[in-house]
Amino acid sequence: HLKPFDIAADRQLISTNADKAVSFFSGGIDGMHTALRHSPLAGPEQVGVVDELLMIWGFDIDLDTPQEFTAMYANSEAFAEQLGVPLQSMATNIRRPNTYWKRVWWPLCHSMVRAACAHALEGRYKSAVGGSNFLAEDSVPEGSHPWTDAYCSSTNLRTAVDGNAHSRMDKVAFLARFPWALEDVHVCYRDLVSSNCGKCIKCIRSAVAIDLAGLAGSCRSLPVPLRPEIIQNAYCGNKFEQVFF
Repeated sequence: HLKPFDIAADRQLISTNADKAVSFFSGGIDGMHTALRHSPLAGPEQVGVVDELLMIWGFDIDLDTPQEFTAMYANSEAFAEQLGVPLQSMATNIRRPNTYWKRVWWPLCHSMVRAACAHALEGRYKSAVGGSNFLAEDSVPEGSHPWTDAYCSSTNLRTAVDGNAHSRMDKVAFLARFPWALEDVHVCYRDLVSSNCGKCIKCIRSAVAIDLAGLAGSCRSLPVPLRPEIIQNAYCGNKFEQVFF
């Protein structure tokens, strides 16, 4: 069983007096859901406030394709403007080529890497929140878990995960109140570019959810509605993907 224990540090950290709250953002459904829930636009469903959105170059887009990151950033600027908060960016080399981390960073430790990026900016931010990947009861040990993610906090920076009480369909239904939000949604990581391939399982399940929410005409970045044969032939062998169906 886990037990509390004391930590005797040999030095005392000095407060940074940071005063901003940030929400991680890559243009996807989880990030949009969290950002809007931390905005007055959510009305009675507002759960907090964020002062800025942070897009990290080096996660979905490789560092050697700056034109793709520029395009993805530009596609998300309209969302940030609707929220009334600035969209900031930073870069990380965690996925640099020909290293162990190129392939395994996401399933092993993406939540910790995200937190590390926030800690690098703790002189600016007092708190950082990111959208959850799964419902709490469906959570799997894939680089992030609601039981452990909060422990990425420090004296000066509090980290949190938002939205694990909501399914992916719940999130899309919430976003349906803001049709402009999903116009340029970015969900695909298969080709590491700023556009969606429209063929991988993540693109397919996202397009299906958007269609079911009645937003087929509001999404420009995914082929909505999908042709029935694309859905029929979709293969979902990954156990981490199967929880969405």
